[in-house]
Amino acid sequence: MAVAACWGSVALAQVSELPPAVQTPVAVWQGRVSWVSDGDTVWVTPLLGDARKVRLLGIDAPEICQPHGPQAKTALETLVLGKRVTVEGQQLDDYGRLLARVFVTEAHHTPNAASPADVDHPGQQGDTPNRSLDVGRWLVQRGHAWAERFRQAPGRYGADEQQARRLGLGLFAQSDAELPRTFRRRHGPCFEPTTR
Repeated sequence: MAVAACWGSVALAQVSELPPAVQTPVAVWQGRVSWVSDGDTVWVTPLLGDARKVRLLGIDAPEICQPHGPQAKTALETLVLGKRVTVEGQQLDDYGRLLARVFVTEAHHTPNAASPADVDHPGQQGDTPNRSLDVGRWLVQRGHAWAERFRQAPGRYGADEQQARRLGLGLFAQSDAELPRTFRRRHGPCFEPTTR
């Protein structure tokens, strides 16, 4: 069921893949990526309004100051910077970032960026979804991020991570690749540049 929200022409819908107890309304909107902070955080400027900080839902990329962090950021910049995207946002995290899935429309794909498994269909009831590239899946498939897990569940991109591990892609080429949460416990957080 679509409901008008306060961000201009944003629609709300239910996320069916989450367990019923944690389903939350999802705001779907479009904008252009104006900045990439690291391998899983971007700034998206809506068609109307100011840029919003968006944390990619379902993945965890290396911290910018840990091994493969700069490469993950560069991969994300190459794919999305300056591109028009669709954002499926859920809620804010502890740092005030919108947790969201982000999709780049096919017309904006970089050459050889997509494989059939990358492609998903955002959009909700009654919408005509655009065939789009799932940015989180793309990063995990190429070894630039881990799939986030919920307790023992592998998460949306678990199979993509397993494939990247088998192929030794990106950060999975390192036998001692360290999860970002472990890195933060040992070294503290990295600080992103304040200019954008």
